[in-house]
Amino acid sequence: GASGSIPLLVISCTITSACSVVNSKLVQQGSTPLQEQNMMLYAQGFIMNLAAYSLGFNPSAHVKGYFEGYDNPSVLVVLVMQSFMGLAIAYVYKHGGAIIKTLASSVQAALLCVLDVLLFG
Repeated sequence: GASGSIPLLVISCTITSACSVVNSKLVQQGSTPLQEQNMMLYAQGFIMNLAAYSLGFNPSAHVKGYFEGYDNPSVLVVLVMQSFMGLAIAYVYKHGGAIIKTLASSVQAALLCVLDVLLFG
């Protein structure tokens, strides 16, 4: 029931918070330029996803193809927006820290709730 999910939620929040602090410190203390860090991050993400596709973790993906759905403009908009959000988070980590990123995420969630009600009823 619901009472069993609360400890899992606390564990999830704890892990996410710890990762945010560690990421923030690594970005702030690193001597590698932020753009180079982002390029390495996105390249690793592409390689990991390509490996998951090649190893067949999702059998239906081989039927549809690796780039299935990318001809949909909505998918491309989401992809571009997520990319910009990743870049923005990296800049926040570099210049603000984990607390600022967490506060910004809370504001984002609240705005999304308001937009959801306004746009979709």
